[in-house]
Amino acid sequence: MCVILVKEVGYDLPNENNLLACWNKNPHGAGFMFNDNGKVIIKKGYMNFNDFYNELISIDKKINLKNRGLVIHFRIATSGLVDKGNCHPYPLSDSINDLRNTYIETNLGVAHNGVITFYNRKDDTLNDTQLFVKNDLFELYSLDKKFYLNPIFQSMIERLINGSRFVFLNGQGQIFKIGKWYRKDNYYFSNLSHEKNEIEIDHLHLRKSKLFDNEMKYFIKENEEKCNEFFINDEVVEEEFYQAFVDSLIKLEPGESVYSDDFFEEYNGLNGEFYLDKNEKVLYEMIGSNEIMFINNYRTKNESYGVL
Repeated sequence: MCVILVKEVGYDLPNENNLLACWNKNPHGAGFMFNDNGKVIIKKGYMNFNDFYNELISIDKKINLKNRGLVIHFRIATSGLVDKGNCHPYPLSDSINDLRNTYIETNLGVAHNGVITFYNRKDDTLNDTQLFVKNDLFELYSLDKKFYLNPIFQSMIERLINGSRFVFLNGQGQIFKIGKWYRKDNYYFSNLSHEKNEIEIDHLHLRKSKLFDNEMKYFIKENEEKCNEFFINDEVVEEEFYQAFVDSLIKLEPGESVYSDDFFEEYNGLNGEFYLDKNEKVLYEMIGSNEIMFINNYRTKNESYGVL
């Protein structure tokens, strides 16, 4: 899920209550980046709110962040370690040390909200965003230091991240956003889940190999102890978070059908307990009573075949 708050040059810092609301929904660590003297300063790895907020206020008193571009990221972990080093933002680098440093000065910084499917859970240490920066964005950066200004590269990145949000900050305080963002007061947010009681799903999914038969279930518990735990995409979560996540979805009722985004399979509420994120066009299946699993992006019958 995560949430990113973007403050452009000329605006005051958001108030403490607003920041605390973001933290409470995304408590796996925070970080921020701002421009200063032609560089991007990244500070991250704050694992409790007071440390984060006190540092932000301290820097504001020293250099007046109103005159700086500022990007703040609050993390919910979907892959990689839950630790200081895997908090966002990140420099445009292929160095693991750079990507995990809690303080670094760089020419271009980036933060991400969402899941990059083809890198999710591919590494025990790095998360999907770090792998995408290391393996893909850094190649673009090596070719063109201002690739993020190129509409062709922007379009390519947007296709690759499949509904996620990226934001870049350069040393001049210029901010460049990719994906759908929300303007609230003087700030941009990657989503508004911190303002809701329910969880806003933001591509919390993991592609799983499966049998293409709705009558056959492909996920079997091998450890009976797992029956008392709750899972989203094979990841243990708190029961409260799990329930809020499921409540934010729409159940596919019997007789209703959707189709995988590649037209390969039809899903009907008669053949499984399926749930839809209609905003992001994401399909999930309930496994038993305590697990929900990403299946695919979906299309409606009308979108797939042009009929009602």
